[in-house]
Formats: sequence, C-alpha cells, structure tokens
Amino acid sequence: SILKKNETVPAVCPGVCTLQMVKECAQIMAHEQFLVSYIKQYRLLAVITPQEHPNLMVEIHLNQEEKEGTGLIYKMKATGSKLGAPDMKFFEISAELSPIK
Repeated sequence: SILKKNETVPAVCPGVCTLQMVKECAQIMAHEQFLVSYIKQYRLLAVITPQEHPNLMVEIHLNQEEKEGTGLIYKMKATGSKLGAPDMKFFEISAELSPIK
C-alpha cells in the first residue's frame, strides 16, 4: 500500500494540510467556522518536515469586510516560519474566508 510508512522517505506536510491548519487557526481566532472561498496567492517557499520542524510560528491577519452580493467575508493573510527564525518562511497565503452559517 502507498500509505505504509516508508523509512527512507521523510514525512512532509502537503500544501493542502498547511491551508487546513491555517484555516483552523483563523476559526479559533474569529470564533467562526469558515469556508475558503477564494485563494488570491498561495506560495510554498520551503518543505515542512515534522522531524526537522516540529514547531512552527504561524502569523495570521484577519480583516472583516462586506462584499457586495455575498455579505460578510474575512480577508486573511498568513505566513508560516520556523519558530525562532522568522526569516525562514515556509508559506505565504492570501485568501478570503466566508463564514459558514
């Protein structure tokens, strides 16, 4: 099976997992459940391996806005970097989040 653990290949955090992690952090911050409605920019700058980087620093900025035709949205900008080394960035995300009602 392709899902069996392979000791010769280190585990990595795929981009979709990174996006989900950031969305869940934003939900905790805003006390809302979100749907990612639009991704303006998603840059994966380095590979995140849990063995080498067990702790990350994730910085999230949320701004509430009224969007014509869709109602309230949150504009999100997020970056992830190595804990203690903010110049070593792993990702940058700019997206719109829609509250789930």
